[in-house]
Parts: sequence; structure tokens; C-alpha cells
Amino acid sequence: MESKILKKDMALRMELGIEIEERVKKRFASEIEQLTQTNQKLDQRVTELLASQAKLSAETIFESEHQSITLGLTNKISGLESELAGLKKKYDSLRDQSSKLKSEHAEFKRLDPVGLKKKLDENKKKLKVKTQTVSDMTKDKVKLNEVMLKQKLELESLKKSSEDS
Repeated sequence: MESKILKKDMALRMELGIEIEERVKKRFASEIEQLTQTNQKLDQRVTELLASQAKLSAETIFESEHQSITLGLTNKISGLESELAGLKKKYDSLRDQSSKLKSEHAEFKRLDPVGLKKKLDENKKKLKVKTQTVSDMTKDKVKLNEVMLKQKLELESLKKSSEDS
């Protein structure tokens, strides 16, 4: 009975482990994809800002207007740089989490859940065969006991008839 509980517990743990693995893959795949897209957008925005800054520098129309625009663009770039720095920190944090999850995943894979499931199925089949064998042996024992009882009764009957004669 304990082995059934242990087997059920092991099977539940394996299923839970597989489910956790799938969730982790889904969760971090979308976050990495989001960060990649955000990085590309930021690179595009920086490129656009640099292009517009170069264009404004090349066209020296009014010096004061040029300086205010340059100042505005510089502020935007520094804002974007600080935003990019924040994203880099977030990316590094996610990369660390990802490496931890990868090591946990490797450890889980080392347990070989598929192999354990196969062994569990094989052991269930062996247990079923053994249980059937014990059941058959018990039936044979009952029959043998009945035959023994009949022979004992017959022996006593013969003893009694030999004493009478």
C-alpha cells in the first residue's frame, strides 16, 4: 500500500515538474522577446534622434533655435540612455534568473522523468503479474487444503473401519 502511495506521489511530482518546466519556458520566452523588441525600438529611436541631430547641425539656420533643439535632443538621448541602462539591468537580472532556471532544468532533466515514468510503468506491470501469481497460489492452497482435509477424513474413516473389523 505504501508503494502505491509512493508511486502515485512520484508520478504526481513528475507531472508537476513537467508542468513547471513548460510554464517557465513560456514565461521567460515572452519576456526575452519583449526585451529584444524594446532594444530594437530603442536602437531605432536613437538612430532616428542621431539622424535628426545631424540634420539640424548641418543646417545652421538660427543658432539659438539650433541650440534649443540640440539641448532637447540631448535630454532625450540622456533619458533614453538612462532608460537603456535600466533595461540592461533588467536584462541582466533576467539573464541571471534564466541561468538559475537552466541549472534547475538541467538538474530536473538529470532525473530523467521519461525514464522514471517507463520504470514506473514496468514496475506496475510486474506488480500486477506478481499479484496475480499470489492470487493463483492462494487458490491452489485452498484447493490443496480441501484435498488434505478429505484425505484426513478418509484416513480416519479407514482407521475406524479397520479397528471395527
